[in-house]
Amino acid sequence: MLHTVLNIVVDDLNAHLADKYNPTNREIVALRNAAEQNFEQPITANDAQVYAHFLSLEKDHTYRNDTAVSQVDSTINEYYKAQFNVYLLFVFNSEEYSQSLMLLSDVVNYYQGKRYLERDENGDSNVTITDTTIANDPAFRLEMIYHNLSLEDSYNMWSNLGNKQQPYVIFKLRIVEFDPGPNTGRKGSLITETAQTILVKDSK
Repeated sequence: MLHTVLNIVVDDLNAHLADKYNPTNREIVALRNAAEQNFEQPITANDAQVYAHFLSLEKDHTYRNDTAVSQVDSTINEYYKAQFNVYLLFVFNSEEYSQSLMLLSDVVNYYQGKRYLERDENGDSNVTITDTTIANDPAFRLEMIYHNLSLEDSYNMWSNLGNKQQPYVIFKLRIVEFDPGPNTGRKGSLITETAQTILVKDSK
């Protein structure tokens, strides 16, 4: 589910920025590990200018994470559904520094005006999904929340990434549901009959 959600975000953001910048033979946004990118080296004409980097996964304790139960024939399956928040880092690396700042502003403005990314059970959606491998996935609803970092936390983050600091922004994606399905949880047999023991007290 995590990989699907991140690809939906990248796919939709790519479509939005492409309408404005009209790139040729290149994706503006790519799902990449920012720690592995060489920001000292000039980018080529085919390189992405925005890297979406997964930072962390946080369990949402405001959501009631209940145990779900399903029954198949005489077997009862018990499994645990949980909801999580995802922290997603967008790093901007264009040919010109000013272009990176323009893209950063565009991304922030986009999610200010489109805070929810969603698709309902009927397939109606407010996101653009061009990847055919995820186009038919189930309904979802994500809230895109800007996440602020202090200067100290920003320094620590880039130190942990081991890379040169670039223009960046972080969004908290709330909520992503992880549903393991009925075949991965605890199993038990259905009780189909009961046995009764009667104790008779001897009167002697």
